[in-house]
Amino acid sequence: MPVHARHYREPALLRSATGPDAEALMSWFADRDACKLWGGPAFRHPFTPASFAEDMRFASLAGYALTDVNDTLLGFGQIYPKLQRIHLARLAIRPDMRGTGLGKRLIGEIITAGQKLFSLRDSSLFVYRRNAAARHCYSRMGFVDAAWPDRDRVLPDCQFMIRIEAVTAQDPEFI
Repeated sequence: MPVHARHYREPALLRSATGPDAEALMSWFADRDACKLWGGPAFRHPFTPASFAEDMRFASLAGYALTDVNDTLLGFGQIYPKLQRIHLARLAIRPDMRGTGLGKRLIGEIITAGQKLFSLRDSSLFVYRRNAAARHCYSRMGFVDAAWPDRDRVLPDCQFMIRIEAVTAQDPEFI
């Protein structure tokens, strides 16, 4: 992982992902290991544009692109409802921008989008245990290790993590 002495301080915008974003993502995963670390064990590599879009379920999952003011892709992630939580999937920051704080921005904005889209508060994700940089980022964002939701489908090298949002007096469901 590159180490950056600076943080990305320019404006970054979250928008719905488009086909060209999926094409740009393909260049971020040069080998099978990088692809599996991001997309999961069933993600095919080498891939074609069609297999890439199919394996990431581009057409069926809500996908978001984090871009700069010139609409250059900086980060990507997908969300869907799972077990009454916003489940984050396939989170990635452009390789030359890793370590600049964009991961935290991407996650924060995707969670906010998911709260609005699904009317859910808490979040979850899966991460490979050996992906230390991602685990560190997720921990800093308030995610903690949790028991696997489906004990029949445990992947031995993956960890399930959850983030529980605090309830405040301003929340409509506060009692």
